[in-house]
Amino acid sequence: MSVSPLLSACGLLVVLGNLVSIMSNSWMGVWLGMELNLFGFLIMMNPEGCCVAQGSIKYFIAQSIGSMLMLFGFFCVSQMFNSVGSLILVGGILLKAGVFPFHSWVPDVVIVSNWFIGCMILTWQKLAPFSLFSFFPSSWVLVMSLIFMSLVGCFGGLNQHSVRGMAVYSSFVHNSWLILSLFYSFGVFFIYYLVYSLSVLMFFLSCWVVSKSSLMSYSVSWLGMLSLLMLSGVPPFMGFFVKLIVMLSCPSILLIICLGGSIVSLKFYISFFYSMILNSMEKYSYFQLESSFLVYIFCSMNFVVGVSSLLFFMWCGIGFCVVKGLKITILEMKSF
Repeated sequence: MSVSPLLSACGLLVVLGNLVSIMSNSWMGVWLGMELNLFGFLIMMNPEGCCVAQGSIKYFIAQSIGSMLMLFGFFCVSQMFNSVGSLILVGGILLKAGVFPFHSWVPDVVIVSNWFIGCMILTWQKLAPFSLFSFFPSSWVLVMSLIFMSLVGCFGGLNQHSVRGMAVYSSFVHNSWLILSLFYSFGVFFIYYLVYSLSVLMFFLSCWVVSKSSLMSYSVSWLGMLSLLMLSGVPPFMGFFVKLIVMLSCPSILLIICLGGSIVSLKFYISFFYSMILNSMEKYSYFQLESSFLVYIFCSMNFVVGVSSLLFFMWCGIGFCVVKGLKITILEMKSF
């Protein structure tokens, strides 16, 4: 299947825009990169040229208001109104990222979009705005956003019967982990973001293959089950180990909020897993094996990461015991 030159150019703009925003040394360059990304992504949302008001128009309005807030924030900062300008600037970035209190547009857009666009909104389109949060470490606005993102995600997902809706509220819970990791280390944030994006990509791909748009659909795929377990963060999958990395590198009381959101969200993960396995077996449905190669790759990645992490923690434990034993021995020798 050939891709039109227009879509190829738009895809290049979407990628290039995020890279320009991340690598720019000025706020104007950040804004320019986000606008390039927006222009390309709007065409990708509506490639046929017909008016799709429920998705592309809502996305355009949210992103346009966010861009205006960012520009006004730049102006206030340049005029020495630093506190007001920073607050407006953070508000614009929160709106463009779809983070509390400006998160309500995300479910409306993702639920009515196709699988590819929904996956892009939940993964790639987050990268530039979330990277900018690192310029505002431990801001009280971001702390409040982290807390309410975890609460909205875990409780809002309990009523969802749509696959896309469940993925959106799951992403809200993961947003809280992403913001927390940014408070301490951009490297930890990027590792968590990569694993989360891979999980969402595989999950949306599997649902697209079997056309599973709601919990009442009885078709199921192995790839969907594995990616769902990664999203839930249960051991021994990669989702668990990246959360463990965040916990070890971010000593904060906010970890309790993130952990609580993840524990409550396990309820709708388990419900969805029940729909994919038990209901399918009761209805004598079948497992889709078109993506069996990806299943093998996915299993191998989780196995390698799990074994490597286990060996690493065992090595750290042995090293700690050896160092402690040497200290005790040295103290005993000094006492003589």
